[in-house]
Amino acid sequence: MTRVSPFLKFSGQCAEAITLYEKAFNAKVTYKATFGQAAKKDKVYTDESQKNWIYHAQIKIGKQTLMLCDANNDYVGNSTERRHGELCLCAEFDTPEAVKAAFDIIEDGATVIEPFSSASYSRSFVFLEDKFGIRWWLMTAE
Repeated sequence: MTRVSPFLKFSGQCAEAITLYEKAFNAKVTYKATFGQAAKKDKVYTDESQKNWIYHAQIKIGKQTLMLCDANNDYVGNSTERRHGELCLCAEFDTPEAVKAAFDIIEDGATVIEPFSSASYSRSFVFLEDKFGIRWWLMTAE
């Protein structure tokens, strides 16, 4: 069986992102290891302060698996890097109230790209970039 899962990279904020996603989306951690816990051959961090960074994590949001890790800026790229494509994550909820509840949690430090609205495909949606630079569509599934 082939499965494709989004893989999110952070620069030292992965554990904080996981905590936020647990609160906003009721995410469940299914695996999490730091670079300090990784096998010796996998210790790719260059600074001792990075030993508590997330080497690899997996979380479940509903039936969807997300993979996450920390990587230094040389590996991740930087904000001046030109984007040729964009990956956004979409979290679908049953009610507009649930959309708002998730937004209320994730909005701290976020940038709203498209404010709350409705469309033929969703009673309630908002598009934002969270404080980690991950872009999310929060919406009702219709």
